[in-house]
This record gives sequence, C-alpha cells and structure tokens, in this order.
Amino acid sequence: MSQKLATQTTELTVHEQQVESLTAELHGAHEAAMSHSAEVLHLQFKLGTHAAISQHEADEASWSVLRAKLTCQAEHMHQLKVAHSCAMAELSIQRMAHGH
Repeated sequence: MSQKLATQTTELTVHEQQVESLTAELHGAHEAAMSHSAEVLHLQFKLGTHAAISQHEADEASWSVLRAKLTCQAEHMHQLKVAHSCAMAELSIQRMAHGH
C-alpha cells in the first residue's frame, strides 16, 4: 500500500510538472502570436510607405508568408491547449485519487 501511494505521489508530481511546463509553453506561444501581430502591423506600415510599383505583388507575398506563419502558430497553440487540458484532467484525477 505504501509503495502504491509513493508511486501515485510521484505520478502526481510528474503531472504537476507537465502542467507547469505546458502552461509556460502556452504563454510563450501567446507571446509569439503577439510578436507576429506586431510584425504584421510593422509590415503593413512599411508597405504603406513604399512606392506602389508592385504593391499588390508585395502585399500578396507578405501576406502569404504571414498567413503560413500564423496558421502554423495557431495549430501549435491548439496542440498546446489540448495537451494542457489532458494534463489538467490527469492531474485532477490524480489529486482526487490522493484525496487532495
């Protein structure tokens, strides 16, 4: 019984560490998304100040790159949220099993 409790305590600690790690990674992803938004605004400003020789082509190229980056970032954030939710659920199960 004591060994089972020790194993469960270790598992609970591991899950808590996973939740902390995923939470930190999720915050990092949010910061990266904010940085990308700032980059979009900066590029919009730069595009607005340049001559309109090939403005449409420049817009399309910039937006294509940004769309790809933002799509990748959104997919990664979704994966982090799913992993975080799973870890939180597992942590709740472990806490309930330990009577916390």
